[in-house]
Amino acid sequence: MKRFIVFNLLFFIFILYATYTYAGIAVQPTVTEMSVAQGKTVEGIYTVINTGTDEMIVTIKPVDWLEKYLKQESTADVNTWLSFDKTEFSVSPGEMKKIKYTVTVPYKLMEEQVAQVYFAFRNKEQAEMFKTRLGVIFYLGIKGKEHLEASVDKVQINTSGNEDGTYNIRTAAVTIKNSGNVHIRPFGVVRVRKNHEEVARVEIKSGKGIYAGKTDIVYGIGEDIKLTPGTYEAEAEIDCGMYDIENKISKKIYFTI
Repeated sequence: MKRFIVFNLLFFIFILYATYTYAGIAVQPTVTEMSVAQGKTVEGIYTVINTGTDEMIVTIKPVDWLEKYLKQESTADVNTWLSFDKTEFSVSPGEMKKIKYTVTVPYKLMEEQVAQVYFAFRNKEQAEMFKTRLGVIFYLGIKGKEHLEASVDKVQINTSGNEDGTYNIRTAAVTIKNSGNVHIRPFGVVRVRKNHEEVARVEIKSGKGIYAGKTDIVYGIGEDIKLTPGTYEAEAEIDCGMYDIENKISKKIYFTI
């Protein structure tokens, strides 16, 4: 009896795995960042693509990410500012469907809002309990109320030695404090100089968002350039602009290898 139960359980898991292997959706864009004035309404589009071979039932549900992820209080109900023309629909295999969303900013809204928009999907033949969900992030700044303020707390250069006595820069780590009231997505470069001459640079690519009031580290991968032992200057030049507002910060350090 036990073998029969185990066999059936494994068979069920195999069927479930096979189903999800060949079924899914893609959503674009994955990140939305917009600034809208109080009392204004704007519209946009999400594109949903069925990448599988079966018809999919898709359900949209936005979640207040500041409340859920950062445990912030007094955030606005996401349904008061973000709505969709459809919250449940079907997508045929290979079909691309456009879903319109509407952002309406209440006059009383003063602070940036963040929503995780979940697109839950399941095979048309599957029960509701077997649905999977894909989340995309939506940042809403309040135009005219944004305050950008950030600083570089620390710059760290990590090196590794070579057999010939030289060193390579492995990574550059830049610690950034966001003291403003909106998120930032830092990018830039760390320039390494010796005797005032640039000998290497590490690119910090845009990617990680840092929420208002938070401190985090962004990284860049070093170049394959051999450096001799000595004292060097490293300068981080970081762009923390957001919502078409410029905000550039920098910091110099000296390090010895």
